[in-house]
Amino acid sequence: MKMKKLLVLVLTLALIVSSMAACVKEDSESSSAKKNETVSDEKKTTENDDKDSSDETEISGDESSVEESGESETTGGETESNDSTSSESIAGETTPDGSVIETTKENTTTKPAETTTKKPATTTEPTTTKKPAATTTQETTTKKPSATTTTPTTTKQQSSTTTNYGPIINPLSEDNLEKYSRRGISDAAKSAAVTVLNSILKTSMTEVERVKAIHDWMVKNINYNYDAAANIQGGGTANESALTAEGALVGKNVVCEGYSEAFFLLCWTAGIDARILTGDADNGSGSGPVGHEWNIVKIGGKWYQVDVTWDDPALNGVQNDPKGANLCYQYFLITTADMTKDHTIEEYYGFDAISCTSKDFYTTVDTWAIKKLIGNTPYTKITSYAEGNTAAQNYFKQGITEFALIYAEDSLNYETIMNNVKAQYGTYLQSGAVTHPAGASGYKYGVDCHSSTDRGYSITTLTCSVEYY
Repeated sequence: MKMKKLLVLVLTLALIVSSMAACVKEDSESSSAKKNETVSDEKKTTENDDKDSSDETEISGDESSVEESGESETTGGETESNDSTSSESIAGETTPDGSVIETTKENTTTKPAETTTKKPATTTEPTTTKKPAATTTQETTTKKPSATTTTPTTTKQQSSTTTNYGPIINPLSEDNLEKYSRRGISDAAKSAAVTVLNSILKTSMTEVERVKAIHDWMVKNINYNYDAAANIQGGGTANESALTAEGALVGKNVVCEGYSEAFFLLCWTAGIDARILTGDADNGSGSGPVGHEWNIVKIGGKWYQVDVTWDDPALNGVQNDPKGANLCYQYFLITTADMTKDHTIEEYYGFDAISCTSKDFYTTVDTWAIKKLIGNTPYTKITSYAEGNTAAQNYFKQGITEFALIYAEDSLNYETIMNNVKAQYGTYLQSGAVTHPAGASGYKYGVDCHSSTDRGYSITTLTCSVEYY
């Protein structure tokens, strides 16, 4: 009986141990499986990360490729657009002796990407020698030689920066600036224009005084490009800069296109409406009309004609004088009727025809011209030799021996005036109105004469002197 119970107890214990072992194994296998799943998940995560990294690398590589490709295409496009060849027909080149040379030139220039079809550009600075105007002092005024350029397709220079104008300058719209410029305005030209205007303008100036300051600065500081003219006359090519505002304001060496572009830009930047005209001009040399470019400007709501190039002649062989010795106002703020006496208008560039009829500033500009030539020397306007004699007698009675007589250009002969004044001075010296030095046994006297022309006037300055012996 005891044995039987003992056997049952042993079997029961065996079953319990077997059951516990099975549970331990099952737990162990379950734990191992979970561990394997965890490792597998981590591996998958790692693989996914690697895959993402690989995708990112591929995407980055594609973007780099696209960027490089885009830059290459852009650069290529700019190069193709910038490197352009313009054929310029040079017609009516006026030489110093008045002959005209027909030539053709090709200009290869580098320009910005935007291409605009331009009208043929004509540049003419006719050469003429005005009359020697004095006996003791002679001035030979020579207008610029001419260079006519035609550019069927021209790329305008484009501005890409914002300009700080300062308190004096209030420019007009830059959109219309580009519209009315025939050659386009570069950033360098705009910057130079601001520098020039800040140096010559004052807040107290009227509109007409601003335009005069611009006109005078250009005459005093810009040279006519004789080398470009010589190249054209020789059948060669002209430098593109000789035709632009930048060439005038930075290089200061241009033909009439450069003058007109610079005047337009300076006025526009100063807040004054100005435009560009093209056509022909005849300097009376016998060569006939040749291509030319000049301006109109709006002051007080009225338009006036201006030709700065022909107001900047060579004087006694010198084409430029910082003090303005060669400065004149013959073509400054005049009417269309007066301008077209020797100019023919062919095109109002970018706008409808405008007729300039106002003479509001004629008297003012006449005064400027006279004062520029004779300073504070007293003067009298005359219409006859008799009036000149009377004026001279009146000056002598006042003890004035230096004065000027002004008359319509070519209406009187300055040598006749000089001889008449000398005779009047001799009569004055012999009169009782003059006290001669004690002890003088005699005297000799003379008259120096200096004559010049501007604004349709001949201005003859006479200096009378006496020497005792």
